[in-house]
Amino acid sequence: MCRSKCWFRLKGDVKVEVEDTEDVNKVKADIKRQLKENSLSAYKVNVSERNVKQVEKENRWLDIESKTLAHLQENKGYKDVTYKKTEVTLKQPVMVAIVAPITKSDENAQEYSGKLRKK
Repeated sequence: MCRSKCWFRLKGDVKVEVEDTEDVNKVKADIKRQLKENSLSAYKVNVSERNVKQVEKENRWLDIESKTLAHLQENKGYKDVTYKKTEVTLKQPVMVAIVAPITKSDENAQEYSGKLRKK
């Protein structure tokens, strides 16, 4: 069968995302056949396709994001830092913001902000 993500709900829905290189109708027919063979014909089957390049880009950014967040959380020097990014699309670059609360009254505000800029 295909490489896909599947979600099942108790009330009879099967939702599947397949790569855009797959034949959606063939996948849907195969799922329906397997459900029928297992006496589960009451399920509604929804198959949608995802652009392979888009999925690859999203996965790269998930990897970057998880490593960045892990580094920020492990390093005690970064207090209350948050990470934000724009939606990952094929046509637009991804914008990332690392937000660190710093106030002028903090003793080491200048040093801390310089440290963040370098990273």
